[in-house]
Amino acid sequence: MNNTSTIYQNIKIKKLADSKVSIEAEVTEDFFNQCFKETTERFRQEFEAPGFRKGHVPEQIFLERVNQGHLLEEAAEAALRKAYPQIIIDNDIKPLATPSVTITKLAPKNPMGFKAEVTVRPEAKLPDYKKIAKKAFLGEVPIELREEEVETFIKQILDMEAKVRDRASENPKNTELPAVELTDELVKQLGSFENVEDFKSKIREDMLAQKKLEAARDKRENFAKQLIEASTLILPKEITEEEIESSFARILQDLKAANLTLEDYVKRLNKTEDEFRKEKREQIESQMKMRFLLEDIANEEKIKAPEEEVQAEVSRLRKTNPEARSDDLIPYVELLIRNEMVLRSLENPPVSELK
Repeated sequence: MNNTSTIYQNIKIKKLADSKVSIEAEVTEDFFNQCFKETTERFRQEFEAPGFRKGHVPEQIFLERVNQGHLLEEAAEAALRKAYPQIIIDNDIKPLATPSVTITKLAPKNPMGFKAEVTVRPEAKLPDYKKIAKKAFLGEVPIELREEEVETFIKQILDMEAKVRDRASENPKNTELPAVELTDELVKQLGSFENVEDFKSKIREDMLAQKKLEAARDKRENFAKQLIEASTLILPKEITEEEIESSFARILQDLKAANLTLEDYVKRLNKTEDEFRKEKREQIESQMKMRFLLEDIANEEKIKAPEEEVQAEVSRLRKTNPEARSDDLIPYVELLIRNEMVLRSLENPPVSELK
């Protein structure tokens, strides 16, 4: 049955509070009869009765002996598995969770009535994201690398080398770290360096590149903060709480693997547990809002992740995690690539938009 009108009828859709949608509809009599017939046949193939081989019990005898209420419920589930997704597609509903479904009418040779309530993607008018991006991204931030920063970093490397040599020392009672000088011989052992000057030059380059990355990240964080503040987006409570609960469960699991308690961890951060939980909640909420807003911008700008890039990244991830399913990785990779494309387009807008 390709015509959706043969699947459902009498549909009513109502927007509720907290980004929920109520859907009332009927599965048509013809379609429900078809689902009931298919369900009956499926169960009949596994049914046994005296005098008949398994799967060969006549339909009438099968129906007389089986719990027809159970058959109706199974047929209802089969009908919903086809009707509900079709309703979602036809009416451009964007669910974020599994719906809560109630069967309101269920009888043989009748339309099947049902009501569903589902949390959907929150709606909000996009703020002037191009104006916000122009303010956040345009203009170069002066990046300075002081010589004392380089020297401090090199000293840390020498201290680490001293500790390595101390551990390898045959005198475990030695309390003083061995002196380590920065020499051409040492830097050649540390990496592909020609001499001390080459080592210092490449250290400066790496530190400067790191500072540039940090400056770019700070700009993105500033853009995200301004975009969220200008938005009217309100997160659905149910989905937000699920995300926060899931995030904290992962944190606790990671801490357990590191033989740490949450109490020990927050002490290291010089925070109370309440402060830590509050900060994490705010961080998670901001990330969720940004995810929705970037999706809206992508739709507005018609930005999609190129399929070849998605497949290449999925293949790379599968090599490091062979057990991961492509069906799970593809949406994740598409999201990452698309969001990066959105941010880059805002960081480097066409010249015409800079005026």
